[in-house]
Amino acid sequence: MAAGDRIYRSLFSNIKFFSRGWGPIDTMESLAGVITNLSRTKLHEDIKDHSHPIKTKKMADNSEGTMYEGTFLSPLATLLPGVLPEEAEMARFELLIPKKWRSSDSKPVYIHMAGTGDHYYWRRRYLYAFPLLKSGGIGSLILENPFYGHRKPRVQTRSQLHYVTDLFSMGLALIHESIILNSWLESQGIGPVGLTGISMGGHNCSLSASLWSKPVVAVPCLSLVTASCVFTEGTFKSSVCWEPLEKEILSCLLGNDERRLNIFNLILSHYSQPDLRTITEQYRSKESKKEERESTKDDKKNKLGSILKYPFQNKSAQERKKEPRPEALQLLKHVMDFSTHFHNYPKPIAPELLTFLPANDDLYMPHHTVEDMREVWPGCNVRYIDGGHVTSFLLQRSTVVRTLIEQMDRLLLLGSNSLA
Repeated sequence: MAAGDRIYRSLFSNIKFFSRGWGPIDTMESLAGVITNLSRTKLHEDIKDHSHPIKTKKMADNSEGTMYEGTFLSPLATLLPGVLPEEAEMARFELLIPKKWRSSDSKPVYIHMAGTGDHYYWRRRYLYAFPLLKSGGIGSLILENPFYGHRKPRVQTRSQLHYVTDLFSMGLALIHESIILNSWLESQGIGPVGLTGISMGGHNCSLSASLWSKPVVAVPCLSLVTASCVFTEGTFKSSVCWEPLEKEILSCLLGNDERRLNIFNLILSHYSQPDLRTITEQYRSKESKKEERESTKDDKKNKLGSILKYPFQNKSAQERKKEPRPEALQLLKHVMDFSTHFHNYPKPIAPELLTFLPANDDLYMPHHTVEDMREVWPGCNVRYIDGGHVTSFLLQRSTVVRTLIEQMDRLLLLGSNSLA
């Protein structure tokens, strides 16, 4: 099954992330400040301080349901001006409402968050929203990601985020937007509201669930406790443009970017790591000693052996060049963990309502290198799917839909009052 992940990645090997580096320094400082002081209470207070009117328009209507499109200004655009590109500031969604609800006394809806490369609404509409509406009597609100679809910056190609900070701005925006949408749906007499998503959408769904001020059903699919392993260990590692990240690290070490260096060191200290300069010196020292040992071995070989070996040495050097520098790899891991790891987010109010569906042979999300979700958020449920990342997405749709219906039924049976 993992072969499918390798084949899929090879087909899109030209897709690269973070080609412009870590991100604008003002954005880095703003996001680091928010994440450092993140709390459920503060988040909801910040949102309540501003008005977020939602405009909707009916797009289609038939015997099974009604489809609407909606827009509203993302709260993040107000709270942290400039963090989102102008095109991403207006949040957009598609809402599908069934004519016949699953329950006579409730109107359950899932908010669907997008995975990597999932632009616009059509994929989630056909794969999950329509089956939920037709066989489950459950509505769907399909939220468009910042940096995707109508919210994609004009200068961005497909899903290739320019900066590391774009990923964090996207996640933080979705958290705020999901809270606004939950309040709005309830004001329209619709609920309970659940959360779900695939891959990156699954992770953003998890972080959103942790910051809601009420019990919420959430079904994150093909995601783990952190996004760091995706870009530093998984198949996506080769999709990272390491050179601009390494150049900015060098600029920091040369004293040309003290503000960025301070942020990096703040994050490293959060994980009880030495500062960036010390880490770099440690790696360079190891490399120097290794090169000395290899040089000594080469000196002992005869001239003919050296001539015969030269092409293979040259090839090996080219292969090594493709690998990121170890300090860049370590720094990206800690920056990703700082911004996306469950440890840095509140435990959901009702973790027993979260059901994770990771794949047991996933090369994009290597689960064996990170904590199990149940270790970080005790009480949550984990059901492993047989397959890789791509094959599970393609072949396990019925499993996802069935789990979404089961978990919403569970909430309806328990009653939200008993969990509050």
